[in-house]
Amino acid sequence: MIVKIGFVMLVLISCGTLYLLDFYLKQDQEDNTKQLHTFVQQTRDVALAKTSAKEKFEMQLMTDLAHCQESASKTYNNYLGLIQKAAPIRRGEPIIAKDILNEAATLQADEKSECKNTYDNRLHDGV
Repeated sequence: MIVKIGFVMLVLISCGTLYLLDFYLKQDQEDNTKQLHTFVQQTRDVALAKTSAKEKFEMQLMTDLAHCQESASKTYNNYLGLIQKAAPIRRGEPIIAKDILNEAATLQADEKSECKNTYDNRLHDGV
């Protein structure tokens, strides 16, 4: 009889131990799942922030490029206006030598290419 009672007690203690181990394993698994979800969310947030920052950076560079090229065009137009004012007028139109016009166009192209080079360098360097 004592052996049967001892056996029953041993079975009850074993079942209780197994129940506690199962409970702790489930709790640990839930904690790991929460940590994984938190890590994934943080990774997504970081990736989104990087993407957003990169888009803002590229947008700023594009805006700077547009302003630079617009400035080059304004400088070209102002230069042509000064040349036309200084040029002799024949039959109501100013006479401007082609080499002066070509030089003005070359200067404008050089300024625009300098703007583009600055844009490319800043994009490459990430500055």
